[in-house]
Amino acid sequence: MECTYSDNGREYQGTSEHLFVKTCYSHRINQKFTQSACPQTNEKVERVIRTLN
Repeated sequence: MECTYSDNGREYQGTSEHLFVKTCYSHRINQKFTQSACPQTNEKVERVIRTLN
């Protein structure tokens, strides 16, 4: 995996000691963040969530 896209939730951000941040860094995965309250920026994920619900 080269890159992960996530929303701006606390579980995906933080200091360099945050578990998710450390994991991405150690595996050379770039973190990119979508715009808040804008499901169009991550429409594929939103579609999967809608299907699962």
